[in-house]
Amino acid sequence: MTSSENFFRAAFNSVKARIKKTVIYSANETANFMKDAPEIIKKEWNEFKDEVSKEADRLEDSKNEAISMEEMDFKKEYDLSEQTRIDQLRKKIADLNNKIEEIH
Repeated sequence: MTSSENFFRAAFNSVKARIKKTVIYSANETANFMKDAPEIIKKEWNEFKDEVSKEADRLEDSKNEAISMEEMDFKKEYDLSEQTRIDQLRKKIADLNNKIEEIH
């Protein structure tokens, strides 16, 4: 064999050994992940359920608070002057704008 053939075989063997090493490492990592996967999935699922529950509670509280405020505002509006009503509406709009800006 010529030296270029030997060089080519040596390069091929080196690449083959690296690929084999990488495949073995990947298989080992996959096996380790598969052992831990049920615990990780369960943990993530529980965290997701908690987040959804908290958000639902928050939305329900916001809805109840808005309803009670609307009831109070509705009762108060009968006793207020037109300018006071306009000022209150402007304040409500400003509050809504602030909430929207907080979200974005």
